[in-house]
Amino acid sequence: MIRTAAIIFSIVLHLLIFYLIGFNFSQEPDLHPSANTEEITPISAVAIDERKISAEISQRKKEIAADEESKRAAKQAQEQRLKELKAEQAQEQKRLQELKQQQAEEKARLKEAELQRQAETERLNTLNKQKAEAEAAKKAAELEREKIVQQQNELAKKQATEKAASDKLAAEKAAAEKFTKEQAAVEKAKKEKAALEKAASEKAAQEKAAAQKAATEKAAAEQAAAEKARKEREEKARLAAQKERETALQRELDAVAAAEASQQQQRQRARQLSQYESEIRGKVSRNWIRPPEDNEAGECEVLVTQIPGGDVIDVKIGNCTGSPAYRRSVESAVYKASPLPLPAQAELFEREIKFTFKP
Repeated sequence: MIRTAAIIFSIVLHLLIFYLIGFNFSQEPDLHPSANTEEITPISAVAIDERKISAEISQRKKEIAADEESKRAAKQAQEQRLKELKAEQAQEQKRLQELKQQQAEEKARLKEAELQRQAETERLNTLNKQKAEAEAAKKAAELEREKIVQQQNELAKKQATEKAASDKLAAEKAAAEKFTKEQAAVEKAKKEKAALEKAASEKAAQEKAAAQKAATEKAAAEQAAAEKARKEREEKARLAAQKERETALQRELDAVAAAEASQQQQRQRARQLSQYESEIRGKVSRNWIRPPEDNEAGECEVLVTQIPGGDVIDVKIGNCTGSPAYRRSVESAVYKASPLPLPAQAELFEREIKFTFKP
């Protein structure tokens, strides 16, 4: 920076000198004055203003220093930004690794859930098939009952129609007989009873129409009552069947839920028992010392009797592929491991527990 300032100072100084020299030459007096010139103008000397030059040089130095400081600050800011970007990149890589691990775990969980869903779907398909077969059988029985009821209704309707026709014929026959008698009477006293015969004929016609109307209304009422009764029976049967289906389905769903809960409890108990036995086996292994004369480790079935708190009161060695010394070492290890680890759940504690020991 000092060297740069010196160069600038030298350039400015030379420029000022050249300027002043050129100015003096331009002011040089005429060496051959005319005869009319009365006075000679003296040559003026121009002095260099060193304070002005120093001020300009100082100002330039400040500008150069400010520029250098700005560049240095920019460089420091850039380096700081690079450090921050590297830290952010490291954090992002760590986050991506964690995300990949989470995705792998989620994929495994989804795969297991899919297997469970497939098994559940297969079981539900079987239940649906059984329900569909039962529904088909029930529907066939309902159709058969409806067919029988329809046949009974048609038969009743036919009987009612035949009865109405029979009543009509009887009424017509009675009217005809009456008409014949009245006709004979009319023939005997035609003039006297003409008006009565006419009135009797009109009355018979009205009675006949009224009887026909009553018979028709009666038949229609009977048919409507039969239809209403049939619909009520069908609705009651449908509601009863629907209630029975809903009750059966609810029983099946309750049974499935109970079975699933029981299986879940059994699986959880099996895992806890396995963990409990593993902890006991681990503690016995830590207390086992291999017999000096026995280089091969066998496999022994161990039956342990314990009291609440895990204190061992008896040890029995069952089937064992090891030597007698090996059997004694296993028995000694069990006693040394007393008290045995307790299960996570108190109800899992068993007075006698059997496990296989193999180092």
